[in-house]
Amino acid sequence: MDIEDGIKLGLGFGIGGQFAKIFSKALVEDEIVCFYCESEVDKNSNFCSDCGKSLLAPKCSDCKCKNPLGSSFCNNCGTKL
Repeated sequence: MDIEDGIKLGLGFGIGGQFAKIFSKALVEDEIVCFYCESEVDKNSNFCSDCGKSLLAPKCSDCKCKNPLGSSFCNNCGTKL
C-alpha cells in the first residue's frame, strides 16, 4: 500500500480530505498543511506561521480528552472547547 492508497482508504472511512492531505505531506516532507488556512508549515511547529492557529489537538478542560483539530465541542463529554 502506498500513500495514495492510504488516502483513498482514509477518505472511504470518512476521515476527511484535510486529514488525508496533512498526513500524506507529513510522511514525505518536512512540512504539513495547516488545517485552517492550508498554508504549508514546518511539521514540528505548534502554531501556523500564517494564521496563528494552534496545530496541536485541543484538549478538553473538563475530561482532558484530546479532540480533532477544528472541533468546537469535546467528542467525549460535549464541553465547549
